[in-house]
Amino acid sequence: MPFATLFSNVSAMLFGESPLGAVDDPDRPIIEALIEAVVDAVDPRLRLVSKYREKLAPGVRRTIAHMRELGREVPEPIELSRAAWGANSLVGALFATPDDIPALLGRSHELNAFFDGAANAAAREAYALLGMKMDERTVLGKALVQDVVQHDVAQKTIGFSGHRI
Repeated sequence: MPFATLFSNVSAMLFGESPLGAVDDPDRPIIEALIEAVVDAVDPRLRLVSKYREKLAPGVRRTIAHMRELGREVPEPIELSRAAWGANSLVGALFATPDDIPALLGRSHELNAFFDGAANAAAREAYALLGMKMDERTVLGKALVQDVVQHDVAQKTIGFSGHRI
């Protein structure tokens, strides 16, 4: 199962309609389904591990709690456009060049399907979730320390890749 489908399924279970489980644990069906989805996505041979469901359940519970918390704290939308790259420092930090933005939007099958749909023929904008991988590295660079330029000073750099709508 691709990770995008896994995320969509998890989101539907967390925020959409899902069957209720036992009275004492209404999240049980979600937890069981998520464990199986994770095992399918990572390596189905994990099912051979003794009591794998019990071992994975605490982590899955924490994941569900975290995703629900994120759902309560949805940030304000930001515009993704070439113009926004220069005007919004966040957009500039997330994308290396302004041309990366229309390239990402053009590659999105879901976004294209949305605008191609008859119900959305007049739509000029859409709201979507943007995901990416953050890479943090320590590199050696120059720094000004007490008016003296020092070489080989450890510095952190952050980059973003694998952007997905």
